Amino acid sequence: MDAAAGNEMWAAGGFNNLGIVARFRGDLVAAQDYFSRALTIRERLAPNSQAVAASLSNLGFVARSRGDLAAAQDYYSTVVICLK
Repeated sequence: MDAAAGNEMWAAGGFNNLGIVARFRGDLVAAQDYFSRALTIRERLAPNSQAVAASLSNLGFVARSRGDLAAAQDYYSTVVICLK
């Protein structure tokens, strides 16, 4: 509903919050999906922003929790580049 109302950044925030809930529940697949959806919106509307960095950091946390340290390092490295 937020995206349809033209408030896509609110929708991205909603996806991010759903990702946080999924992560705390231990559903890393759902968390990654929600964080990825938030990232897609944020990259389009606010590239190289703190919001994009937050999404990348959340995806890094999920990758680290899955034991995929290479992917986690990629996400975390992109955060640093994003904020320069």
